[in-house]
Amino acid sequence: MQADAGSADWQSIAGSATGSRLIAAAYNGTVKISNDYGATWTIALSLGTGPWVKTYSSATGQYLAVSGE
Repeated sequence: MQADAGSADWQSIAGSATGSRLIAAAYNGTVKISNDYGATWTIALSLGTGPWVKTYSSATGQYLAVSGE
């Protein structure tokens, strides 16, 4: 876990209706998830790196998704 999302070629960010859960995707980089309004971020290791271009979140933040080119 890190204190901020860090520097990257961020392509997309999505979040729950309240903003408590966030997902951010970097092109040719990683996907990071925050469960605390963006205060801290965790790399979604199982997704690896890729040409991520779009992120999605359900209103509650229970479901987060990312898609590539």
